[in-house]
Amino acid sequence: MDRPFFSIITVSFNADDGLRRAVEALMAQTCGDYEHIIKDGGSSDGSVDAIRALAAGDPRVNVTVSPDKGIYDAMNQAVALARGEYIYFLNCGDTFADERVLEDVKRFVLEAKEGENAVNCRDSVIYGDFMLRGEVICQPAQLSKFYLYRRPLNHQSAFFGRGIFEKFGGFDTSLSIRADHELTLRAYCENCGFLKIYRVVAIYEGGGFSERPEKKASRDAELKIIRGRFFTDAERKRFALMEKCSFVSLRKRLRSQKSPEWVRKIYRKIANWFSGGG
Repeated sequence: MDRPFFSIITVSFNADDGLRRAVEALMAQTCGDYEHIIKDGGSSDGSVDAIRALAAGDPRVNVTVSPDKGIYDAMNQAVALARGEYIYFLNCGDTFADERVLEDVKRFVLEAKEGENAVNCRDSVIYGDFMLRGEVICQPAQLSKFYLYRRPLNHQSAFFGRGIFEKFGGFDTSLSIRADHELTLRAYCENCGFLKIYRVVAIYEGGGFSERPEKKASRDAELKIIRGRFFTDAERKRFALMEKCSFVSLRKRLRSQKSPEWVRKIYRKIANWFSGGG
């Protein structure tokens, strides 16, 4: 059987309507060169039966139900089933920015492979921008170690060449919140490619498991572990100072939902300009 261009992975557990929205967003794509692996942890809300009925007769959809030890273990199980050249994680509740995302990403990859400056996309991460709470968030045209010290690459905007998983294995399941950040840093520090496509990829719902207020202590603890793995003492001291000098507290207040909408818009426009989003 021919290998699909994309493996789209959705992990779920009692996701209710969020799973349906993810499936329908994928079905609406103009590019059909994909498989959709839905890995469910044993939902009891009827969502899996509903999806099986919705996708009945579509050979691209693979629904598997099995126990797992958390979201990253579920993602690793799904990656083990994936046959596509490029792997994308479509969370329940999140959707693509529009129906041409996969078509545009496929064209971008094929063009990047050609010509004098051909790129090994199979061992690269292709990433774009994303939308959160109605605002377009532009990610930098060129990633830096300082950027990844401060924040992760948005997972919903990134397509991983399957070579990333063949080279590094799966997500580190000892981390329950930041394993996607850890994998990105692993790839970055081993000089894998990071290529930006200048378009909005996903509408990110936000507010998921990892962003709950009660998970802050765990988030901070895992961030400390990750920084210890990938940054030297000198880098951590330098980047911490650079972060303070970048007025991080002020920037957080400016982009907060508590700020007036006009303030957030001006802040976002300036931030996107600095990120290379125009």
